[in-house]
Amino acid sequence: TETGGGTGFIVDSRGYLVTNAHVVKDFSKFEIKLNDHTSVPGVLVAVQPARDLALIQIESKRVDWPALEISERDPQEGETVATMGYPWGLPFSVSLGIVSGISRQKPLQSNAFGCASTYIQIDAAINTGNSGGPLVDMNGRVVGVNAVLISAVREFHGIAYAITPGDVQSFLEEFLP
Repeated sequence: TETGGGTGFIVDSRGYLVTNAHVVKDFSKFEIKLNDHTSVPGVLVAVQPARDLALIQIESKRVDWPALEISERDPQEGETVATMGYPWGLPFSVSLGIVSGISRQKPLQSNAFGCASTYIQIDAAINTGNSGGPLVDMNGRVVGVNAVLISAVREFHGIAYAITPGDVQSFLEEFLP
């Protein structure tokens, strides 16, 4: 059995979470590890490879999941942001960084699965396992989704890309029931 890992975050109190399409592309069963160290099953609801986004619903009777707020604005150049994720199997890791640029195009040497229209360039550490995690502003609002590591050796080198909140909102408007 092939296993893999990535990060996601809850966007709706009914238990819907967002991650990257490249995190889920080779799998049909999902086990979601929560921050209280419990695990719950999940089912894939939608995948949009062109934006590298996927939507999973937690299979649970619970209806009051704590959801992150998605910002209505892109972060600004020079703004401090935090990435959250599961890099190298280290749960609940956070790293701080600065937004280096907005409206960046997908670089040719990237390992991106899809191609969002534009990306947010950050210098916060994104490593294997961070994909699909939230990029948040200092008020805790989601301002992006960790997506692309720019590196020849698949390790952090100071440049990473995140999917914009506008692309996430458009995806959710299309696929969130």
